[in-house]
Amino acid sequence: MRSRTLRDLPGSRAGIAARSNAAHHQFRRGAPEFPSPSEIASRHIDLGRAVDTVKSATAAAIFKHQHAVVIWIAPLNRIIRIPIGKETTFADEEDRDVPGTPEWMNDEWLRGHLKLGGTCAPPIGGVAKKWEADPAWRAIGCREWWCGFDAGKVGYQEFERGYIVASLPTAPKDSQARDYYVDVKDRVAKEFGSARAPALCQTQSAEQSRSIPSVPKPSGQPPGTPTK
Repeated sequence: MRSRTLRDLPGSRAGIAARSNAAHHQFRRGAPEFPSPSEIASRHIDLGRAVDTVKSATAAAIFKHQHAVVIWIAPLNRIIRIPIGKETTFADEEDRDVPGTPEWMNDEWLRGHLKLGGTCAPPIGGVAKKWEADPAWRAIGCREWWCGFDAGKVGYQEFERGYIVASLPTAPKDSQARDYYVDVKDRVAKEFGSARAPALCQTQSAEQSRSIPSVPKPSGQPPGTPTK
């Protein structure tokens, strides 16, 4: 079995800035439309006022496990664990240390390292790191599928009390999408069906090597911090 790999983004400040600017313009041109202010208001979840404009992620991923949906998004550098059917018990954590070695994307190696049964698809990448370090993450169960997204494919917006991540797919090849509303203050996360088309998965087929972009250098600001 060929090991899965991680693609490194340019490490220089200029390279990261150029990629971020390009991602923003790409999102504006071709990515799914973001929820309107009236749609956001109708969701009955208090995020407060917007502290920044809609932006495009420089990289993102969604991991569907048996008992939770996990979302990772950069440059926020957040990893969000949302238990299925439990809106108020989600976890929103900083994730700046995405593994840079291929074994953390290799199912066979991870099953042995995490001591999982042979039929259980393991968590991968940063999710596997959380699983190993914190027993609470093991409640997500076995992985069912995951999708990685390149720059400009997923939109997000920060608010006083949290953020929205929009138009993530419900399955790798599904035409349906979900919007995720995250209230960091009250520890509430909700998902809603979206009328918009989902972001297209950038991962390859299950028989081939898959990859997920690595995290650019963090800005140091938590979600909900107004920009100057």
